Amino acid sequence: MAIDKNFMGRNGFVWFVGVVEDRNDPEYLGRVRVRAVGFHTDDKIKLPTIDLPWAQVILPVTSAGISGIGSSPAALLEGSWVFGYFRDAEMAQQPMVIGSMPGYSIELANTSKGFYDPNGNYPRNINEVDTNRLAVHNTDKEAASLTTRKADRLTNIVGVNNTWSQPEIAYNAVYPYNKVYETENGHIMEFDDTAEHRRIHIRHASGSSIEMTENGDTIEITKNDRYILITKDNKVYIKGSKDVVIDGDYDLKVNGNYNIAVYHPDYPILRNTVYMPKASRTVKYNLDDEYISAASADLQIALLPLSNDHVVELAFNGKRHTLLEFPVFDFKKSKGRWLVEASIYAVGGDGQGTPQIDSLISMLDDGSNRSKIRETKTRILWKMWKKRIYRRPG
Repeated sequence: MAIDKNFMGRNGFVWFVGVVEDRNDPEYLGRVRVRAVGFHTDDKIKLPTIDLPWAQVILPVTSAGISGIGSSPAALLEGSWVFGYFRDAEMAQQPMVIGSMPGYSIELANTSKGFYDPNGNYPRNINEVDTNRLAVHNTDKEAASLTTRKADRLTNIVGVNNTWSQPEIAYNAVYPYNKVYETENGHIMEFDDTAEHRRIHIRHASGSSIEMTENGDTIEITKNDRYILITKDNKVYIKGSKDVVIDGDYDLKVNGNYNIAVYHPDYPILRNTVYMPKASRTVKYNLDDEYISAASADLQIALLPLSNDHVVELAFNGKRHTLLEFPVFDFKKSKGRWLVEASIYAVGGDGQGTPQIDSLISMLDDGSNRSKIRETKTRILWKMWKKRIYRRPG
């Protein structure tokens, strides 16, 4: 049977190498105009870039090539050297680009001639390979982004009890283990498999970034405002310590309950339940199981807003006690769980603007020296409150 050689794929394989001179495809298909060596002249008067045929770019199998799924468009630039073939063979009017070819640039673009970037942007550097500097790691030709990261590193941040710094830049790549993707405006992704220096680094051109280092540390940098929007729950577990330094203001609004539990060697048990009732002026607080064996405990009451025109009455299992020392109250109790109720009463005026109970703090007194130290600190903390004796209205 005779073979029809005029059919695509049977008419001979005619391949080419060439230079991309235009990527602004009016059909948004990712096509490029290529000036092919041996097929096209470098004389842009005889053959201007606009007269070059559009070349279809073959995508990798990791891109679907349909409905925008995968990576698109192709990342070729003006000045990129490419390899391909002509679907129409000797006619050479239907080029297909199979891939790009990095090289070693020895001169900048000559915009007056073909086979160069007509915009004069690429190559950016000469007398070095086209492989990304972050992948090569030539200390004499350091990547600009790496130089900026080193210069912007924050050190000597003064906290409450210590001074700390941003970790040293963990980059120490060895060729060929660092796989780098960089866009023309400086967005970068690094996947570094260098032994003992394995990293993942994602960086925005502004400098915002996140990096995961060899030992699992994560360094996150935000160069401007940061917004975190969570439509459900948010749970955070920190096995070690946490330091927070804020140079500006710190506003916190909680529309529900705000509960805090603090355990510290100097404070055997300190539990703080913050209430923000919308209507009731009475809150209830169960002393937990840790208090069952205790004979004494301290309670602190805080009002929001602060007031000298109101009195707080405490009830322990229904037995009422008027708060004599505000806001610290010491009580003895029989062993066992207690239910504490706190109520607010106005002692003068029309009672308008009655404050809400902002927090009720209970501290176990186990009779140890730590408890005595804790008690002393507590008294100093609240010493600004005056001792008053009130009578319950009515």
